[in-house]
Amino acid sequence: MSATDAPSRPVTDQLDTALMRWAAAQLLPEESATPPTGEGLEVLALLLRGQIQAAIPEIEHLSSRVSEDPVTYGAWLQVQVARRRLAATAGPYEVGLLWLARRLARSVIELADSHDRLMEVLS
Repeated sequence: MSATDAPSRPVTDQLDTALMRWAAAQLLPEESATPPTGEGLEVLALLLRGQIQAAIPEIEHLSSRVSEDPVTYGAWLQVQVARRRLAATAGPYEVGLLWLARRLARSVIELADSHDRLMEVLS
């Protein structure tokens, strides 16, 4: 679907970027954070996955409404990185899940930033 074929949906702020940033902050920065473990880590990883899955279509929709190439290209790039991270699997040990969850957290922050930049351009 090209930008001209994009459905005519009103531009609204569908994402709670503050919640997205809060969830990601539970794992970042790596140097100072004491990450959750066990079930808490699993729940946080699922939350981050859900936030990415919700953010991708919203950012794609907003990008279709913005004609500024640097903004849309940056958002597109972040969506591609997030999709790759969603497709990744954790290793068999908790450290593998922590590694993946931190990458998902980075994508959540990057998608929240892209969303905010797109909303700023559209406002």
